[in-house]
Amino acid sequence: MATVQIVIDDDLLRRIDAAASEDEVNRSQFIRSSVERDLRSRQIALMERLEREAYQRIPDDPEEFRVWEEEAMWPDE
Repeated sequence: MATVQIVIDDDLLRRIDAAASEDEVNRSQFIRSSVERDLRSRQIALMERLEREAYQRIPDDPEEFRVWEEEAMWPDE
Protein backbone atom coordinates (compact mmCIF):
# COMPACT_ATOMS: atom_id res chain seq x y z
CA MET A 1 0.00 0.00 0.00
CA ALA A 2 1.29 3.44 -0.89
CA THR A 3 1.42 6.44 1.41
CA VAL A 4 0.25 9.71 -0.14
CA GLN A 5 0.17 13.26 1.10
CA ILE A 6 -2.85 15.41 0.26
CA VAL A 7 -4.04 18.86 1.26
CA ILE A 8 -7.49 19.04 2.87
CA ASP A 9 -9.06 22.14 4.36
CA ASP A 10 -9.69 22.14 8.10
CA ASP A 11 -13.49 21.97 7.91
CA LEU A 12 -13.44 18.98 5.57
CA LEU A 13 -10.89 17.22 7.77
CA ARG A 14 -13.13 17.72 10.82
CA ARG A 15 -16.08 16.26 8.91
CA ILE A 16 -13.99 13.30 7.72
CA ASP A 17 -12.79 12.62 11.26
CA ALA A 18 -16.34 12.84 12.62
CA ALA A 19 -17.67 10.45 9.98
CA ALA A 20 -14.76 8.04 10.49
CA SER A 21 -15.39 8.06 14.22
CA GLU A 22 -19.08 7.42 13.64
CA ASP A 23 -18.22 4.48 11.37
CA GLU A 24 -15.61 3.29 13.89
CA VAL A 25 -12.77 3.30 11.35
CA ASN A 26 -9.62 5.35 11.14
CA ARG A 27 -9.28 8.36 8.87
CA SER A 28 -7.26 6.50 6.23
CA GLN A 29 -9.80 3.68 6.01
CA PHE A 30 -12.66 6.16 5.75
CA ILE A 31 -10.94 8.06 2.93
CA ARG A 32 -10.03 4.83 1.07
CA SER A 33 -13.62 3.58 1.33
CA SER A 34 -15.00 6.92 0.19
CA VAL A 35 -12.71 7.03 -2.83
CA GLU A 36 -13.53 3.41 -3.72
CA ARG A 37 -17.25 4.19 -3.50
CA ASP A 38 -16.84 7.24 -5.72
CA LEU A 39 -14.79 5.36 -8.31
CA ARG A 40 -17.33 2.51 -8.36
CA SER A 41 -20.15 5.04 -8.80
CA ARG A 42 -18.30 6.67 -11.69
CA GLN A 43 -17.77 3.28 -13.37
CA ILE A 44 -21.47 2.45 -13.06
CA ALA A 45 -22.43 5.87 -14.47
CA LEU A 46 -20.07 5.30 -17.41
CA MET A 47 -21.54 1.87 -18.15
CA GLU A 48 -25.08 3.27 -17.93
CA ARG A 49 -24.17 6.12 -20.30
CA LEU A 50 -22.59 3.73 -22.80
CA GLU A 51 -25.63 1.45 -22.68
CA ARG A 52 -28.00 4.41 -23.14
CA GLU A 53 -25.95 5.63 -26.12
CA ALA A 54 -25.95 2.15 -27.66
CA TYR A 55 -29.75 1.94 -27.42
CA GLN A 56 -30.01 5.41 -28.96
CA ARG A 57 -27.82 4.31 -31.88
CA ILE A 58 -29.64 0.99 -32.35
CA PRO A 59 -33.06 1.16 -30.68
CA ASP A 60 -35.10 -1.94 -29.86
CA ASP A 61 -37.28 -3.23 -32.67
CA PRO A 62 -40.82 -3.68 -31.22
CA GLU A 63 -41.39 -6.56 -33.64
CA GLU A 64 -38.54 -8.47 -32.00
CA PHE A 65 -40.60 -8.95 -28.84
CA ARG A 66 -44.02 -9.48 -30.41
CA VAL A 67 -43.48 -13.25 -30.61
CA TRP A 68 -43.38 -13.38 -26.80
CA GLU A 69 -46.65 -11.51 -26.21
CA GLU A 70 -48.76 -14.68 -26.11
CA GLU A 71 -46.27 -16.33 -23.76
CA ALA A 72 -46.48 -13.41 -21.38
CA MET A 73 -50.28 -13.52 -21.15
CA TRP A 74 -52.07 -15.39 -18.36
CA PRO A 75 -54.20 -18.22 -19.73
CA ASP A 76 -57.97 -17.83 -19.54
CA GLU A 77 -59.57 -19.92 -16.83
